[in-house]
Amino acid sequence: MQQAAAMAQRVDLSGAAHLVLDARVAHVDPAAAVFAAMVEGWSRQQQSRFLRPATIRARLELVRRFAAFTNQYPWEWPAGEVEAFTSELIPLLRTR
Repeated sequence: MQQAAAMAQRVDLSGAAHLVLDARVAHVDPAAAVFAAMVEGWSRQQQSRFLRPATIRARLELVRRFAAFTNQYPWEWPAGEVEAFTSELIPLLRTR
């Protein structure tokens, strides 16, 4: 019961997905909409910290590449996927 109450609470932290999503819209793919909102919210957080646009773009691209690599959303990512992703990057970095 206590866990359900905690899950029902929304915290209006800068960049929270629910602040980006329009609650009046029914999404065909809700998971993709939440992921896009998370990425947009994170972008806004970084902008509010006055990070350079190039830094923000690089970070967002990395998260999108990782999501494409795993074919999963962040709330589904197991820790082992990070190791698999970085292991695939090592040969690419050595060729540069």
